[in-house]
Order: sequence, then structure tokens, then C-alpha cells
Amino acid sequence: MATKYAAARDVAYQWRAEYRKAKSENKSLRRVYQEARALLKRLPTDETTSGLRDAVRNAVLFVGGE
Repeated sequence: MATKYAAARDVAYQWRAEYRKAKSENKSLRRVYQEARALLKRLPTDETTSGLRDAVRNAVLFVGGE
């Protein structure tokens, strides 16, 4: 009986660790997404930066879902 509860506890600890890892990764991705949006707002809208703007938008904002 003790081994069944120990195994369940181990699984719960593993799930908790995975949840914390995913949560921290999500925070860092959100931070990258926000920085990319801020960069797009700061860039001038002339023809020389249009390629850079398109590349940032396609790469980062696609991941963000917008």
C-alpha cells in the first residue's frame, strides 16, 4: 500500500515540476512577444525598414497568434 501512495506522490511532484517549467517558459515567450511589438512600434515606417518589419512580424508575431 505504501508503494502505491509513494508512486502517486512522485507523479504529482513530477507534474508540478513540469507545470512550473511550462509557466516560466510562457512568461519568457510573452516577454519576447511584447518586446517585438514594441520594436515594431519604434521602427520608422519607410521603405528601408519594411523588410525588417515584415521579418519580425512574420517570425515573432506568428508565434504570438496575432
